[in-house]
Amino acid sequence: MRYCRLIRRCVAAVAGAGACGLAGIRAMPDPHGDGGGAAAPHHACNADTAFDVEEIRRELEARQQGASAAGAFGTAWLLGELSSDHAGETGAVWIYEGALDAMKVNARSAAAARSFALEHRRAEQRHLDLVEAAVPAEGRTRLLPMWRLSGWLLGVVPTLLGPEALFATVEAVETFVEEHYMQQIAPLEADGSCPELTRMLRACCEDEVHHREDAAEKARAAGAAPAGLLTRGWQAVVEGGSAAAAEVARRV
Repeated sequence: MRYCRLIRRCVAAVAGAGACGLAGIRAMPDPHGDGGGAAAPHHACNADTAFDVEEIRRELEARQQGASAAGAFGTAWLLGELSSDHAGETGAVWIYEGALDAMKVNARSAAAARSFALEHRRAEQRHLDLVEAAVPAEGRTRLLPMWRLSGWLLGVVPTLLGPEALFATVEAVETFVEEHYMQQIAPLEADGSCPELTRMLRACCEDEVHHREDAAEKARAAGAAPAGLLTRGWQAVVEGGSAAAAEVARRV
């Protein structure tokens, strides 16, 4: 019965059902059995800062019309990066959806990592809400079912193995994501044409760094042994897969 529920949730991931926006997380019954206010985060989410999404849209429009539209870090580059951000934040939400689904099967993972998953799912949903509010629909990735399913599987599989595997996976994902965001932030800061967008991206990046550090800390607290060959190999696969997914999302 529990595995049948996982199959139904897999279908829901493809369809985009079961995850709700930030307002829904706060106000509606949680799909994993928690009340809307039951999982207050232990760490302040940097992206909870107020951002002027209309100003971000104006910055993007001005960039398209100005000198910043051309060159290696021009408008086409930026729109591709924002499309990859949309894909990444979608996948991130579903990593934690998948982890929470798997915890209904693996009680040891639930005991060690449930609050971790709930806290970080909330932050990733906040990031996704911001990206969707700031980036016009035509600038978003068109492969959302793929990114939802990929994220869900990346949460389910390691969580079924145990909390240590989940923490190692999150650490690998966030190692890539920090680098990915900084590759956007550095040119934007040098260019100076999109200060509000840059501020939003930096806040999201700082949250991802916290997620990586929290995963490493939780792994140590759970008594995980230093990463061996198998763990390092898995983390390399996760980082490489994340990079490949980002490249696809820049284009589609």
